[in-house]
Amino acid sequence: MASVRLKIQVGDNKSNNNSYRQSVPPPPPLKFVFHFVTSPSNTIADLIYFLERHITEKYSYKNVKIIQLVTDDGYLLSNDDYCLGLLKDNDRIICYDMNKFIEDNYLTLDLENLWLEIKQHDASDNFEKSIQVGLNNLGKLFIRMYGTSTIRGLYMFSIYELIKIANRKEQNNSIARLNDKNWFIEAKWEYDSISEASLFLLCNFKIGSNEHIRSNKLHLLLDE
Repeated sequence: MASVRLKIQVGDNKSNNNSYRQSVPPPPPLKFVFHFVTSPSNTIADLIYFLERHITEKYSYKNVKIIQLVTDDGYLLSNDDYCLGLLKDNDRIICYDMNKFIEDNYLTLDLENLWLEIKQHDASDNFEKSIQVGLNNLGKLFIRMYGTSTIRGLYMFSIYELIKIANRKEQNNSIARLNDKNWFIEAKWEYDSISEASLFLLCNFKIGSNEHIRSNKLHLLLDE
Protein backbone atom coordinates (compact mmCIF):
# COMPACT_ATOMS: atom_id res chain seq x y z
CA MET A 1 0.00 0.00 0.00
CA ALA A 2 1.20 3.51 -0.79
CA SER A 3 -0.27 6.98 -0.32
CA VAL A 4 -0.13 9.45 -3.20
CA ARG A 5 -1.00 13.16 -3.03
CA LEU A 6 -2.56 14.28 -6.32
CA LYS A 7 -3.59 17.72 -7.55
CA ILE A 8 -6.91 17.21 -9.32
CA GLN A 9 -8.68 19.52 -11.74
CA VAL A 10 -12.19 18.75 -13.01
CA GLY A 11 -13.16 20.69 -16.11
CA ASP A 12 -11.17 22.81 -18.51
CA ASN A 13 -10.15 26.44 -18.46
CA LYS A 14 -10.68 26.53 -22.22
CA SER A 15 -13.97 25.94 -23.99
CA ASN A 16 -14.70 25.51 -27.67
CA ASN A 17 -17.82 27.61 -27.97
CA ASN A 18 -18.45 26.44 -31.54
CA SER A 19 -18.70 22.77 -30.65
CA TYR A 20 -21.69 22.82 -28.31
CA ARG A 21 -24.66 25.13 -28.01
CA GLN A 22 -24.53 25.83 -24.30
CA SER A 23 -27.54 27.48 -22.70
CA VAL A 24 -25.50 28.46 -19.65
CA PRO A 25 -21.79 29.33 -19.31
CA PRO A 26 -19.63 26.36 -18.25
CA PRO A 27 -18.76 26.32 -14.54
CA PRO A 28 -15.18 27.19 -13.52
CA PRO A 29 -12.86 24.20 -13.06
CA LEU A 30 -13.01 22.42 -9.71
CA LYS A 31 -9.54 22.04 -8.15
CA PHE A 32 -8.63 20.06 -5.05
CA VAL A 33 -5.91 17.92 -3.49
CA PHE A 34 -6.73 14.20 -3.29
CA HIS A 35 -4.91 11.73 -1.05
CA PHE A 36 -5.14 8.31 -2.66
CA VAL A 37 -4.10 5.14 -0.81
CA THR A 38 -3.33 2.67 -3.58
CA SER A 39 -2.65 -1.05 -3.58
CA PRO A 40 -0.74 -2.95 -6.30
CA SER A 41 -4.05 -4.03 -7.84
CA ASN A 42 -5.60 -0.55 -8.15
CA THR A 43 -5.97 0.68 -11.73
CA ILE A 44 -6.68 4.11 -13.21
CA ALA A 45 -10.30 2.95 -13.58
CA ASP A 46 -10.40 2.44 -9.78
CA LEU A 47 -8.98 5.93 -9.26
CA ILE A 48 -11.71 7.36 -11.52
CA TYR A 49 -14.35 5.60 -9.40
CA PHE A 50 -12.87 6.99 -6.15
CA LEU A 51 -12.67 10.49 -7.62
CA GLU A 52 -16.30 10.39 -8.80
CA ARG A 53 -17.43 9.29 -5.34
CA HIS A 54 -15.27 11.93 -3.60
CA ILE A 55 -16.56 14.75 -5.85
CA THR A 56 -20.17 13.66 -5.32
CA GLU A 57 -19.90 13.36 -1.55
CA LYS A 58 -17.65 16.32 -0.70
CA TYR A 59 -18.63 18.90 -3.33
CA SER A 60 -22.31 17.91 -3.80
CA TYR A 61 -21.95 17.41 -7.56
CA LYS A 62 -24.66 15.28 -9.18
CA ASN A 63 -24.27 12.65 -11.90
CA VAL A 64 -20.48 13.05 -12.01
CA LYS A 65 -18.99 11.08 -14.89
CA ILE A 66 -15.25 11.16 -15.58
CA ILE A 67 -14.42 9.83 -19.04
CA GLN A 68 -10.62 9.92 -18.93
CA LEU A 69 -7.70 11.09 -16.79
CA VAL A 70 -5.03 13.19 -18.49
CA THR A 71 -1.65 14.35 -17.21
CA ASP A 72 -0.92 18.06 -16.96
CA ASP A 73 1.18 17.88 -20.14
CA GLY A 74 -1.57 16.18 -22.14
CA TYR A 75 -0.89 12.44 -21.91
CA LEU A 76 -3.86 10.08 -21.54
CA LEU A 77 -3.77 7.57 -18.68
CA SER A 78 -5.12 4.20 -19.75
CA ASN A 79 -7.91 2.90 -17.52
CA ASP A 80 -6.22 -0.52 -17.43
CA ASP A 81 -2.87 0.78 -16.16
CA TYR A 82 -1.90 0.22 -12.53
CA CYS A 83 -1.58 3.33 -10.37
CA LEU A 84 1.40 2.10 -8.37
CA GLY A 85 4.59 3.29 -10.03
CA LEU A 86 2.66 5.44 -12.52
CA LEU A 87 1.56 8.22 -10.17
CA LYS A 88 3.72 10.18 -7.76
CA ASP A 89 3.20 12.92 -5.16
CA ASN A 90 2.05 16.29 -6.52
CA ASP A 91 1.21 14.97 -9.99
CA ARG A 92 -1.37 17.29 -11.55
CA ILE A 93 -4.22 15.30 -13.14
CA ILE A 94 -6.95 16.70 -15.37
CA CYS A 95 -10.31 14.93 -15.32
CA TYR A 96 -11.83 14.81 -18.80
CA ASP A 97 -15.41 14.95 -17.62
CA MET A 98 -18.78 14.47 -19.26
CA ASN A 99 -19.32 18.18 -19.96
CA LYS A 100 -16.08 18.38 -21.94
CA PHE A 101 -16.84 15.09 -23.71
CA ILE A 102 -20.24 16.40 -24.82
CA GLU A 103 -18.71 19.70 -25.93
CA ASP A 104 -16.05 17.98 -28.04
CA ASN A 105 -18.42 15.48 -29.68
CA TYR A 106 -21.68 17.39 -30.13
CA LEU A 107 -21.11 18.35 -33.76
CA THR A 108 -20.35 14.74 -34.73
CA LEU A 109 -23.90 13.62 -33.85
CA ASP A 110 -26.44 13.08 -36.63
CA LEU A 111 -29.53 14.42 -34.88
CA GLU A 112 -31.58 14.51 -38.10
CA ASN A 113 -31.67 10.73 -38.57
CA LEU A 114 -32.30 9.32 -35.11
CA TRP A 115 -33.00 5.63 -34.56
CA LEU A 116 -34.87 6.26 -31.30
CA GLU A 117 -36.08 9.36 -29.49
CA ILE A 118 -38.18 9.99 -26.40
CA LYS A 119 -38.71 13.58 -25.32
CA GLN A 120 -41.22 15.42 -23.17
CA HIS A 121 -41.52 18.75 -21.42
CA ASP A 122 -41.30 18.44 -17.62
CA ALA A 123 -43.47 21.04 -15.87
CA SER A 124 -41.84 20.25 -12.52
CA ASP A 125 -38.63 22.07 -13.49
CA ASN A 126 -39.55 23.57 -16.88
CA PHE A 127 -36.98 21.53 -18.85
CA GLU A 128 -37.62 19.41 -21.92
CA LYS A 129 -36.08 16.02 -21.18
CA SER A 130 -34.97 13.65 -23.89
CA ILE A 131 -33.06 10.54 -24.85
CA GLN A 132 -31.80 10.22 -28.42
CA VAL A 133 -30.07 7.30 -30.13
CA GLY A 134 -28.36 7.30 -33.50
CA LEU A 135 -25.00 7.27 -35.28
CA ASN A 136 -22.32 9.93 -35.34
CA ASN A 137 -20.27 10.82 -38.40
CA LEU A 138 -17.70 8.14 -37.54
CA GLY A 139 -20.29 5.37 -37.45
CA LYS A 140 -20.39 5.10 -33.66
CA LEU A 141 -23.65 4.48 -31.83
CA PHE A 142 -24.47 7.41 -29.57
CA ILE A 143 -26.92 7.67 -26.68
CA ARG A 144 -27.59 11.29 -25.76
CA MET A 145 -29.51 12.06 -22.56
CA TYR A 146 -30.70 15.49 -21.49
CA GLY A 147 -32.38 16.11 -18.15
CA THR A 148 -31.38 19.69 -17.32
CA SER A 149 -28.59 22.05 -18.35
CA THR A 150 -26.37 20.48 -15.68
CA ILE A 151 -27.61 16.86 -15.73
CA ARG A 152 -26.90 15.35 -19.13
CA GLY A 153 -24.88 12.59 -20.68
CA LEU A 154 -23.43 11.28 -23.94
CA TYR A 155 -22.30 7.68 -24.42
CA MET A 156 -20.67 6.36 -27.59
CA PHE A 157 -19.81 2.84 -28.77
CA SER A 158 -17.96 1.53 -31.81
CA ILE A 159 -19.17 -1.62 -33.59
CA TYR A 160 -16.30 -3.56 -31.97
CA GLU A 161 -17.30 -2.39 -28.50
CA LEU A 162 -20.92 -3.39 -29.19
CA ILE A 163 -19.86 -6.86 -30.35
CA LYS A 164 -17.75 -7.26 -27.20
CA ILE A 165 -20.74 -6.25 -25.04
CA ALA A 166 -22.99 -8.73 -26.87
CA ASN A 167 -20.43 -11.53 -26.42
CA ARG A 168 -19.67 -10.93 -22.75
CA LYS A 169 -23.28 -10.57 -21.60
CA GLU A 170 -22.17 -9.02 -18.32
CA GLN A 171 -24.57 -9.06 -15.38
CA ASN A 172 -24.21 -5.30 -14.92
CA ASN A 173 -26.09 -4.20 -18.02
CA SER A 174 -26.60 -0.54 -17.08
CA ILE A 175 -25.26 2.11 -19.47
CA ALA A 176 -26.38 5.19 -17.55
CA ARG A 177 -29.14 6.56 -15.36
CA LEU A 178 -29.67 10.28 -14.91
CA ASN A 179 -32.10 11.32 -12.20
CA ASP A 180 -33.10 14.00 -9.74
CA LYS A 181 -36.09 13.93 -7.37
CA ASN A 182 -39.08 12.52 -9.30
CA TRP A 183 -37.63 12.07 -12.80
CA PHE A 184 -35.16 9.72 -14.43
CA ILE A 185 -33.70 8.80 -17.81
CA GLU A 186 -32.17 5.35 -18.11
CA ALA A 187 -30.46 3.24 -20.77
CA LYS A 188 -29.36 -0.36 -20.41
CA TRP A 189 -28.52 -3.40 -22.51
CA GLU A 190 -30.59 -6.53 -22.96
CA TYR A 191 -28.89 -9.58 -24.42
CA ASP A 192 -29.95 -12.04 -27.10
CA SER A 193 -29.77 -15.51 -25.55
CA ILE A 194 -29.23 -17.13 -28.94
CA SER A 195 -27.14 -14.77 -31.07
CA GLU A 196 -23.89 -12.96 -30.22
CA ALA A 197 -24.41 -10.65 -33.21
CA SER A 198 -27.54 -9.14 -31.72
CA LEU A 199 -28.07 -6.67 -28.89
CA PHE A 200 -31.05 -4.77 -27.49
CA LEU A 201 -30.98 -1.23 -26.12
CA LEU A 202 -33.73 -0.50 -23.58
CA CYS A 203 -34.57 3.12 -22.73
CA ASN A 204 -36.78 4.10 -19.77
CA PHE A 205 -37.97 7.66 -19.26
CA LYS A 206 -40.04 9.44 -16.60
CA ILE A 207 -40.60 13.16 -16.04
CA GLY A 208 -41.32 14.69 -12.64
CA SER A 209 -44.73 16.07 -13.57
CA ASN A 210 -46.14 12.73 -14.76
CA GLU A 211 -46.20 9.30 -13.09
CA HIS A 212 -46.18 7.41 -16.39
CA ILE A 213 -42.92 5.62 -17.31
CA ARG A 214 -42.23 5.55 -21.04
CA SER A 215 -40.09 2.78 -22.50
CA ASN A 216 -38.69 1.94 -25.90
CA LYS A 217 -36.46 -0.87 -27.12
CA LEU A 218 -34.05 -0.81 -30.06
CA HIS A 219 -32.79 -4.01 -31.68
CA LEU A 220 -29.18 -3.75 -32.89
CA LEU A 221 -27.96 -6.23 -35.51
CA LEU A 222 -24.18 -6.22 -35.32
CA ASP A 223 -22.05 -6.79 -38.38
CA GLU A 224 -18.33 -6.05 -38.61
